[in-house]
Amino acid sequence: MNYILYRSTSSTIDPDNEPVFAMTNELTYLDTSPLSGVYYYLLLHRIFIITRARSL
Repeated sequence: MNYILYRSTSSTIDPDNEPVFAMTNELTYLDTSPLSGVYYYLLLHRIFIITRARSL
């Protein structure tokens, strides 16, 4: 599974206007760059990839 994370100091996160913070294939993610005393909001977006095999 593929996940996109968006991080903002605002509780309103618009994925169309917010830069991608991180991408991961894992079910857990560790934010290693938070600033001390700053509250962050995270939005997690899952990407579905569908692959079809064509039979001959």
